[in-house]
Amino acid sequence: MVQKPRWRLLLVAVLMFAVSTALFHYLHGFRFVTFTLGLTGCYLFAWAVLGKGRWCRQCKRFPLS
Repeated sequence: MVQKPRWRLLLVAVLMFAVSTALFHYLHGFRFVTFTLGLTGCYLFAWAVLGKGRWCRQCKRFPLS
């Protein structure tokens, strides 16, 4: 079981959204990078909110209990 602080996951997710939005608007050649940063930000946001900062390595899912 991997446990991370929820506030840190949320902070990094918000920063990734901000960076991907800025790259999307100002650097049009980096569409793949913005897409990857956005997806990673979504993953971290889900890990913090749905998974409560916990991740089960063996079962590859968020323990929702």
